[in-house]
Amino acid sequence: ILKEVFRLAAHRVSKEEYEIMAYPKLNHVRANIVQIVNRNTHIHQALELGLVLEGVATVHIGEKNFPIDKGALFFFNANEPHQILASSRAGIKIAYLLVASSFCGEYLSCFRNIELLENDLTGVLPKDSLQELTGLMVQAMTNYLAEDSDLYALQCVCSICQLYCRLLQSVPYRQMTEAAYLARNKKMARLSRITEYIDNYYSEKITLEELARRENVT
Repeated sequence: ILKEVFRLAAHRVSKEEYEIMAYPKLNHVRANIVQIVNRNTHIHQALELGLVLEGVATVHIGEKNFPIDKGALFFFNANEPHQILASSRAGIKIAYLLVASSFCGEYLSCFRNIELLENDLTGVLPKDSLQELTGLMVQAMTNYLAEDSDLYALQCVCSICQLYCRLLQSVPYRQMTEAAYLARNKKMARLSRITEYIDNYYSEKITLEELARRENVT
């Protein structure tokens, strides 16, 4: 099944340090398969579910770290800085499903301010729950990467909703208050402005004083 998912991938996506997510096939949803040797610490505003197809690596999230290898399932919250470092130059191949916080926003408010309390799903879930989630992940990836049809969008949305419904039933999570959600967004907006400035002027001398002045902070 994992080989079939890889076969369906149309292309690999080259990643940057700070991502602005695009959703070329389906609004609010993006799936891809990438080969990573060292993915430096980065963030994006999407819930990210990963399934390892080949290789071995270590995931770093703040002070936490855990190993991942073939078949491992892991999760990153929106705006959660993370790094992936492969154990060899051959790298690690990962299938990713990214869902924007705006996904089904009229019906699923949980996507807007949800925060899972576990990242290493393989390390915390019982075997049967892990197998079920992996199967749902593969189905969602397959639907997204398949050829378009009249029912393409409906099939994708249905499989993603089923996947996340089961995920939230299996993994502890919390929903941030509106105040916490707005505070996080303000912080992420500032970070985005700073990183955009660095990307635009990296060839020039950039100082902390200049960045602080631009953001009206010390």
